[in-house]
Amino acid sequence: MPLSRPVIGILITLANLAVVTARADSAIRNPHHTTPIWKMWYEDQTPVTGSLGTLSPVSENRRDYPVDPTTTETAAGLYWKVVPDDYPGRRYAGFFNDAYATGDGWHTNLPWGMTFDGGNVVVASKQAGDGGVPKNTRYINLEYDSFFSSLYLPYGINFSNQSTTGMGDGVVRYSAFTHEKDYVFENLLHVGPAYTSCQYGQYCKDLYPGLLPIHFNGVGASYSQAAGFGKMFYAGAYMPTDIKRELLRNGLYGVTVLAIWKAALPYKVPYEHLTRHRISYFVNGLDRGGYNVPNAFEHLTGEFFTYDANLHFQNMVALNKRMTVPPPVAVIRLVNLIQGKYGPVISASSLKTLIPLEHLDGQPVEAIVSTEGSFDLWDFPITVRARVINGNKDTEVTRLSEHQWRIYVPWDGSLPPGRTDILFVANNGVFNSNPAVVSAWRNYGNGTGYSAVRRPVGLPQLTRIVPGESVHFDLYSEDVKNLPVNYYLQEGAGGFMDGNRYVLETTPDTPETVHKVAITADNERTGMSGNGCTGKVFVQNTVAQIGADRLWGPAPLTVQFNAVASRDRDGGALSFNWDFNDGATDTGPSVSHTFHTPGLYRVTLTATGALGSAADTVLVQVEPNPWGLALNRGWSSDTGLDPSVWALEGDTPTFTPANTNNSTGYLQMGATTLTTQADFSLPCLVEADFLYSDANNRLAFHDFFGHRIGLLNKYAVDITRGGGPGEISAAQSDLGFEANYHR
Repeated sequence: MPLSRPVIGILITLANLAVVTARADSAIRNPHHTTPIWKMWYEDQTPVTGSLGTLSPVSENRRDYPVDPTTTETAAGLYWKVVPDDYPGRRYAGFFNDAYATGDGWHTNLPWGMTFDGGNVVVASKQAGDGGVPKNTRYINLEYDSFFSSLYLPYGINFSNQSTTGMGDGVVRYSAFTHEKDYVFENLLHVGPAYTSCQYGQYCKDLYPGLLPIHFNGVGASYSQAAGFGKMFYAGAYMPTDIKRELLRNGLYGVTVLAIWKAALPYKVPYEHLTRHRISYFVNGLDRGGYNVPNAFEHLTGEFFTYDANLHFQNMVALNKRMTVPPPVAVIRLVNLIQGKYGPVISASSLKTLIPLEHLDGQPVEAIVSTEGSFDLWDFPITVRARVINGNKDTEVTRLSEHQWRIYVPWDGSLPPGRTDILFVANNGVFNSNPAVVSAWRNYGNGTGYSAVRRPVGLPQLTRIVPGESVHFDLYSEDVKNLPVNYYLQEGAGGFMDGNRYVLETTPDTPETVHKVAITADNERTGMSGNGCTGKVFVQNTVAQIGADRLWGPAPLTVQFNAVASRDRDGGALSFNWDFNDGATDTGPSVSHTFHTPGLYRVTLTATGALGSAADTVLVQVEPNPWGLALNRGWSSDTGLDPSVWALEGDTPTFTPANTNNSTGYLQMGATTLTTQADFSLPCLVEADFLYSDANNRLAFHDFFGHRIGLLNKYAVDITRGGGPGEISAAQSDLGFEANYHR
């Protein structure tokens, strides 16, 4: 007779408990270790004193205990909630027993606070005190201002962050085995920036000879990875206590955190997909001024693989909460290298999660590999599957037996430098593992691959429709090598991708909502070639939409406005009110208005009907005849800054004469602030050219009428920022800086 559902649930629970008890007194399960040689704070609260100082547990009055929000709070968007007092039956581990160490000083500290949508706020410490050290941390914090040290092990450190030294592709080339054996599989997730391999901007040099799956890099330098590892650290607070302890005891916490990070990325793609498994992640959302992380969707800049970081953190918390069994561990071993050679990775043959191979000139890579060492911590049956995620699409992966696989990567000289990456993922029926990888490197020319896909265009920043309507947008991007480009829709928005077309369909019963649409384009060939774009689609019961016969011209400018495209869901009657931003107003579906004074006017239409009101705005530019040039640069490489134009504060610029690389020479600016001597009246035309210097990583900012616009790099994409009383549109490029101010 079949057992009833409740009895089955009890039996499963007892079986799991039996496995946990059996493991408690046996050797650990770990690819590199047979016994735990690391400190575990959850079972030993004794302070540690060593050459790096004394590390103590978090006092009771500074501990936070995660709880599930109430039904009402959850409906309001709350998913992160902690209380100051422990409580009976607590399921979640918290992060007060997690230990953190900075690799090189205050600027790589753990973010002391993170703010997410829906009122989800993580507070982990007070703002930094003397020397940048966070005060009164709610986690175990090693206040050590030096480069990463192997002496971390006795301190039971779980997370370490370091700036640029020794990071990027250098980790894969020179210390992959150390990172795998002595860091990640000893519960220490040591993270850092890609830096020289992949900095800020639209282009990225992929210098990595292999996709090391236990390596986490953030795009950029120094603190750029903080938004990423901060989410990992804090989301782990919701991991069930018994599972977190088992993972820590077996040295598998770091690799599990990485698996959760990748699975939680908000992309509508399978787990074995290149958008989840990167050499480096653009962990957007960092506010460098306050080291807080307001991960709003609006902060997406289109660089590389941007994503909704709010949704990512929410997904990570949800995955931790739902964890009933630990994820399995994928391990891979080279059985026979038939063609090709090992890539330039020290101790490559000792790695358990990566087989880095390299093409010989004009030859394929062929190898037999084994996944026999893959395992499940609680001995649940596992299956292993393989998939090519980027590179040569003609790669063959053939399963020879339960554990052995044949890999054949043809030579294709038409492909740019880069890698073919094959993922091997273990699954225990509940969770996917962090993958093991075989990489075949195409190392010819200068041995570098470049992000070659342009930012997609064709997705409007804002679109409004009523329920029952549908929209579609055709996106366009290009690859400099003319490789095919694929498009992926990210999680968090309705609709779907049909090739390069985004489609959103609604019905008359569709409720009012906002679809945050983020789309990524990639050539799937070089390993780090993606780019993205974002937009919003508002579904509203009432939509106001302005039509105009012209939006710019010399004063006096007469414009014919109409509201014929305005509508509501039921096709009901609407009334219309116009505000012309010059003191004048009007009513009706069609109006005419004359702007007499040069300026920029934000015209607003408000449409009102039985289902509510809605507004639309357009910007009308009324020009003088003609506009004068209020500021024309005010500097040259020959004469320097014109003191009648600019007031200088800070370092005096240095002159570099013309040479073969710089035909006009240039001024090198240090820690300098320039302020115009004259005040300007709007509207005005301003030209001021300043360039980013990648030689010393300088940042240049322009502040127009209270709006800061920054040149983050010489390859940055277009940025639009808005906000009262005006908005700025800025185009950044190699050639300089252009800005139009709209009042």
